[in-house]
Amino acid sequence: MKRNYGIDALRMLSMFMIAMLHVLGQGGMLGAAEENSVKYWILWFLELACFCSANCFALISGYVMYKSKAKLSRALSLWLQVVFYTVGATIVFLVIKPKVVGLGVVADAIFPVSRMHYWYISAYFGLLVLQPLLNLIMEHAEKKLLERVLLTVFVLFCTVPTFLKSDPYLLGGGYTMAWLILLYLAGAYIHKYDVAEKIKKSTAWLVFGITLLVTFGYKMGMQLFPQNILPTGIFKNVLASYNAPTTIIMAVALLIALSKQDFGTVGRKVIAWCAPAALGVYLLHTNKLVWQFVIKGFSKCFVEYHWAVMILLALAAALVIYVVCTLAEKLRIWLFKLVKLDVLCQKVAQWVDKILNKYIPV
Repeated sequence: MKRNYGIDALRMLSMFMIAMLHVLGQGGMLGAAEENSVKYWILWFLELACFCSANCFALISGYVMYKSKAKLSRALSLWLQVVFYTVGATIVFLVIKPKVVGLGVVADAIFPVSRMHYWYISAYFGLLVLQPLLNLIMEHAEKKLLERVLLTVFVLFCTVPTFLKSDPYLLGGGYTMAWLILLYLAGAYIHKYDVAEKIKKSTAWLVFGITLLVTFGYKMGMQLFPQNILPTGIFKNVLASYNAPTTIIMAVALLIALSKQDFGTVGRKVIAWCAPAALGVYLLHTNKLVWQFVIKGFSKCFVEYHWAVMILLALAAALVIYVVCTLAEKLRIWLFKLVKLDVLCQKVAQWVDKILNKYIPV
């Protein structure tokens, strides 16, 4: 399969947007801004613009993996990557802040998937287990059937429950394996049937922009409507959810727009170097210890500055997180290659496959 640098660029952009979400949320900016002030609305516009980022990652998984064979070595490599950050961070904090490292923290570090140290990784591991079945569905299901299922999911699983503030199908606001599976199928459908080829890049960007404005306008309308007449405020944040319809549309629009984006020679080299490190950005800065003792509250002071300076500081903070974590991940990749952990993962996977083929032949 020919490499699509636009998809890799989307991987990078999505991770930067995730960092921005955490600067605004866990960093404390949204909580520090006076409600309904100019700064408050600017920050919420940025928040809603970035909210589709996690969906983009799940769509990318289906887009690039629906034809690939599920490999145990890939899961083992991912597990080692995760443990590198959980155990590594625990050791660092054991030295600099030993009182915060209890048995629970150690257990989280050693069993990060089972203990749900990272919600996305735990959900993604479940997706990897089911990938062979999902790929069979994509290979053999008729196009019309897939379209009907995906449309039904969009209406009954996302649109109706969102505006009713309910979760009848236990999607958990998008923080679940079930949601990643649905997005995997959507991303696979987009690639298999060349959906992007039928939509202009400018149209996709326009859809993203309009949907963002609709989402932002909805929040403003619900929040600013006189609450003594109708308490619409309880619905003000329903679109700030991974499985909200507008969030899905924005993610799909970004996927289509960037999959058609052209990059020069320099751009392709930068993307090729940075994109493989994208997941490491997430693993490092959302590590539970880093999340609690480094990220929490660090950016709330930005709100004290002029709104233009505030925006620049927020963008700069997200960029610093992205760059520092990318460099750390590149170092990890180099270390793993140095000790040939990738070779070890392949050998272990081959050994397990032999045992499975002997007792449970396919």
